[in-house]
Amino acid sequence: MLVEVVFAGQEKVLQRFVEVDAGATVKIALEKSAILEDIPEFQVNEGNIGIFSRKVGLEHKLEENDRIELYRQLTLTPNEIRKRKAERKSSKL
Repeated sequence: MLVEVVFAGQEKVLQRFVEVDAGATVKIALEKSAILEDIPEFQVNEGNIGIFSRKVGLEHKLEENDRIELYRQLTLTPNEIRKRKAERKSSKL
């Protein structure tokens, strides 16, 4: 079955399609995609992998056409972004 593995970094976006056997896990798809070789700064853990925005573990069984997403750490929190926007807006007045 075909699955997609994606990573969106600040400077690069990686996308790989891999063929895996039925019953394959996230871990197997990551290994077959070799995507982690291109992002050595990425540390795999149970909290930064998901399928279609739903966090999953490495042993999660895949389904046809799943998209495995590798989540990087945020550089700014949503609150920090709102604060910066408000500061810019008030400085223009």
